[in-house]
Amino acid sequence: MPEINYYDDVKVIKKPIRKRLKQILIFLLVVLTIVGCFVSATYLSSALTVGNLGAFVVYGDTALKINKSSLYAVTMGEYSDKSEAEKVALGASIQGASGYIWEDNNYFVIGNIYSANEDALKVVENLKTSSYNVAVKEINFPKVTLDFSMYENSDMGIVKKAINAFDETYELLYESSIKLDKSEITNLAVSSGLSEMRGEIKALIVSVQNLINKSDSDLSLVQSALIKTDELLDQTIIKTIDSGSANYSLKYAISSVIRFKYDLFQELV
Repeated sequence: MPEINYYDDVKVIKKPIRKRLKQILIFLLVVLTIVGCFVSATYLSSALTVGNLGAFVVYGDTALKINKSSLYAVTMGEYSDKSEAEKVALGASIQGASGYIWEDNNYFVIGNIYSANEDALKVVENLKTSSYNVAVKEINFPKVTLDFSMYENSDMGIVKKAINAFDETYELLYESSIKLDKSEITNLAVSSGLSEMRGEIKALIVSVQNLINKSDSDLSLVQSALIKTDELLDQTIIKTIDSGSANYSLKYAISSVIRFKYDLFQELV
C-alpha cells in the first residue's frame, strides 16, 4: 500500500455537514420549483383558455369523471317468469322486505340494498333458515366521463349536486328505514325528512332545466331521473304516514331510486 505523506503547509479542508445539507436542499427546491411550474401550466391551461381562473379553481374543470362503484342487494330469489317473481315479491313485502322486482335478464326479488357487501352477507346469514332462496346480487355502476364544456365552470356545482342527489336520497331512505325499525324516529319525522329532500330535488330540477335551456346535453337524462325521484318521494311520503306500510315503503323506495341511478348510468356510458 503506497505511503501517503502530508506536508506541514498543506491542509485537508472538509466542508461542514450542515453546509452540504443546505446545498442539497437548495438543489431539491430548484428541481421542485421547475416541476411545479410545468404542473401548474398544464393544470391551469384550460382555465386560462376560458379566461375564468377563479371559477376554475373553485368549481374545477367542466369534464366530470365518476369512478365505478357497487352496491349489494339481498335477493329473495331469481326467476325467469315475471308472474312468479311478482307472487314471491308480494309475500316478501308483507314480511317487511322491499319486494321490488329488479329486471336483469331474469327477475330478482329485492329484499333491501346495502352499501357494503359485509352488511348484505350478514342479512343473508340471518335469513338462511327462511323459505326464500336468499343471495347477494352486486349492482355495478360503470365509470362515467362526461363533457360539459358547453357550460361555465361555475355551473359545475349544480351538475355535481344533480348527479349526487341519487346517492343522497338513497342514504336518507336507508337511514330512515333503519331508525324507524329501531323506533328511534316517528313516522312523522320520516315524512318530514323526505319532504325536505323532495324540496331539494325540485330545486335541482329547476336549476338543471336552466342549464339545459343554455345548451342541450346529457343533463336532460339526469333531469328525467330526478323527476322520477321526485315522484317516488311524493308517493313514499304519503305511505310513511301509515305506520303499517312505512317500513316496506321505505325499502321499496330504496330499490327504486337505485334503479333510477342504475338506468341513468347505463345511458351515460
